[in-house]
Amino acid sequence: MVILAVANTKGGVGKTTLAVNIAVARLRAGLDVLLVDADEQRTACDFSTLRSQELGDTGYTVVALTGASVREQVLKLAAKYD
Repeated sequence: MVILAVANTKGGVGKTTLAVNIAVARLRAGLDVLLVDADEQRTACDFSTLRSQELGDTGYTVVALTGASVREQVLKLAAKYD
């Protein structure tokens, strides 16, 4: 199991773009992927919705979590994904 975190306190540095592209790359490598969008703007979720509308199923699971629930829920969900 691998948990990758893309984080930075500065906005506009490409965190969402990088996270989504890592998710797609790992998916193409044959892994189950859970993308957790912990940003209150939910940009990764919105992008994934647009991606599924244009291309069909994204192939990965995306959820939005914020605040204290991020750590707790990610650890619970981690066992279900490669």
